[in-house]
Amino acid sequence: MKKLSLFILLALSVAAVKAQQSAPTWSEDVASIIFNKCSGCHHAGDIAPFPLMSYNDAYVYSSGIEDAVSAGTMPPWPPDVNYRRYAHERLLSTNEKTKILAWVAAGAPEGNPANAPAPPVYSATNWKIANPDLTLKIADYNSQATSTDIYRCFAIPTGINVDKYISSIEVIPGNRSIVHHVLVYQDNSGAALTLDNNDPLPGYTSFGGTGVGGSTLITGWVPGGGLSNVPNGFGIKLKANSAIILQVHYPAGTAGQMDSTRINLKFTTGPTPREMFLAPALNHSTSMINGPINIPANSTRKYEEEYTIPANITGFSVAPHMHLIARSMKVYAISPGTLDTVPLINIPNWDFHWQGSYSFQYAEKFPAGTKLRAEAFYDNTTNNPHNPSNPPQLVTVGEATTDEMMITYFSYAIYQAGDENILLDSSLLNPTSAQAQQATELNVKMHPNPVNHDVFISLPNANDTYSMSIYNSVGQMVLSRQINGSNWYDVSALNAGIYIVSIRNDKGFFTQKLVKN
Repeated sequence: MKKLSLFILLALSVAAVKAQQSAPTWSEDVASIIFNKCSGCHHAGDIAPFPLMSYNDAYVYSSGIEDAVSAGTMPPWPPDVNYRRYAHERLLSTNEKTKILAWVAAGAPEGNPANAPAPPVYSATNWKIANPDLTLKIADYNSQATSTDIYRCFAIPTGINVDKYISSIEVIPGNRSIVHHVLVYQDNSGAALTLDNNDPLPGYTSFGGTGVGGSTLITGWVPGGGLSNVPNGFGIKLKANSAIILQVHYPAGTAGQMDSTRINLKFTTGPTPREMFLAPALNHSTSMINGPINIPANSTRKYEEEYTIPANITGFSVAPHMHLIARSMKVYAISPGTLDTVPLINIPNWDFHWQGSYSFQYAEKFPAGTKLRAEAFYDNTTNNPHNPSNPPQLVTVGEATTDEMMITYFSYAIYQAGDENILLDSSLLNPTSAQAQQATELNVKMHPNPVNHDVFISLPNANDTYSMSIYNSVGQMVLSRQINGSNWYDVSALNAGIYIVSIRNDKGFFTQKLVKN
């Protein structure tokens, strides 16, 4: 009997060792995911609060990684993937999510360090354009924003005596803690340089625009933004002898803190490219239907905007912009004649700190007469966790952080036949790429969690069949079956512990941690 017990214990020990060995490891499975999807922000000097550049980094923050991946909050990607898909999406595939969660559940093993990929290398200056053709920096400026916000315009001569076309733009805030946003203009009149020179401090103050008639918007930076690349064959025209104007918004209370914001530019080479433009086609000044924005304390409001496109254009990207009271925004187009609705972007949970410009996977043709529409919801109550005022105060239109805006920028060019076939993300051509593995996240509900005996799973379509797999903490599949409808499922046979539930079909996927008591 003792021999039999010893044999059983030995067998169980061997099985445990084998199970541990089969778990995903940092070196063999997880490092490549983190480096590709997370380290771009999570490295020294960038926006993330801690680095993810090594096994030790990831091990220390493994619990936070698990929570963020389970909740879908990291990598940050605000657009609703059920509404429209975009180029260069920061999304984790089902396989990537499962690996990360199983790795954490197994105790975040390192594996063989010799098998780990080399971490990405970032410039010592933290530039994404390592070798810019032109780099321009504002003079070191100490914010003067005491009790009110300040919009400071810095005019910098380009020193270029011939027209150039920009292929890549990178705005680098000098002090991310005080730079609310940056708008980049060009001016050919010399007026901005005169205004700058006449002010005793670096730059000059101008609320709203640049204070210079004829200055044109090139690009912008908001929290969560980064490098902007122009599609091949196109360029943003930078005129000879022009000046770049960086309009930097410094919020109230930042006085005395120093900033040295910079812009890096890369120019096109070869034949003259087609010119690309940026315009706030939908905005609270000229296209609002039921404005102006006026949201009393303890109230909510919904606003709508509309703009009719006067000529055939090719659209490349969309960039909505609002402030802290905003809760959601949806933008779409209505085609002339057919009145078909073309989804452009839907952000159901607006986060001021994660804004950006979203490029379509393929360029979009907008025929003349197309109506652009935007719908936004604002919540000026204590139910809004981002409300800057407690108790809530009246919010009206304005550029201060505590004011509100409703703007959607579009990058576009004059349409030419075949533009709708322009692919904006070459990784979509590679069926083995992580981008190609993306699928829509299914709206599955699962409760209770933790569970004792039965778990209820609600599926989005009762007529569809789904594959459900459950993995233990070391990545082994312990249950696999076909499911449909919304039903209770007996999981009492599972040992107490942490599991990963994966549900998928040809329409999408769902992955979530399940705790069995």
